[in-house]
Amino acid sequence: MIRTCALLSLLVAAPAVLRAQAPNELVARALQAMGGETALRGLRTVSVDYHGAVFGIGQSETAESPPRATVASGSVRTDWQGFRRERSQELRPAAGPPALSRRVTAGGIGLLVNASGTPSEAADGPGNVAAAERAMRREPDRILLAALDNPGALAPLPDRTWRGEQHDGVRFALGPDTLALYFDRFSGLLTLVEAISDDPILGDRRTATAYTRWQSAGAVRLPRQVDVTANGQPQEHWIHT
Repeated sequence: MIRTCALLSLLVAAPAVLRAQAPNELVARALQAMGGETALRGLRTVSVDYHGAVFGIGQSETAESPPRATVASGSVRTDWQGFRRERSQELRPAAGPPALSRRVTAGGIGLLVNASGTPSEAADGPGNVAAAERAMRREPDRILLAALDNPGALAPLPDRTWRGEQHDGVRFALGPDTLALYFDRFSGLLTLVEAISDDPILGDRRTATAYTRWQSAGAVRLPRQVDVTANGQPQEHWIHT
């Protein structure tokens, strides 16, 4: 009877201990779950092949229809030391020919190479450059490293349940990025990131990015599946290979 009571006490108390972790402790635990701060800071170049789909929100045939999907595949090569990124992509819309492109972003400027039809090169638009740099800043490991370096930008958020599992929440506000980070209570991994922005059509746009299927990639662990929703509607689905 005494052993049973002691075991029940431990089972009840264990989640409470994890919930009591400070925001910076949750960030440090997530980094450790990904392979450790030293290994992640030591990454120089990361290459990812991917395939997936982009969903056109507001482009449904009827109000009840799901958004139309454009199938996409390609590769991304990121130089973390120089904060540069190259993306080659093929888009296959529901109608029309495929579109081939290559984008290079570095130092606040970008180059767009259109490989469909007659090849052409042009300076990439400021909006595309800003989006590429934001995507780099918001990679899971970059978010966590920035959060570790700026503990004053962290604040606790209420716990939440996501896909049936308990998650601990942390608010991260630094520069142009204000994010809600949610960490799986048992694995410690960062599995959900939410951001709110203004949208001319949707009004407040709540973008949620889910990171799942974590697997080893050398000395670190990275998500193999990334799903993005906007106000609950599917926006992007990616599989990294």
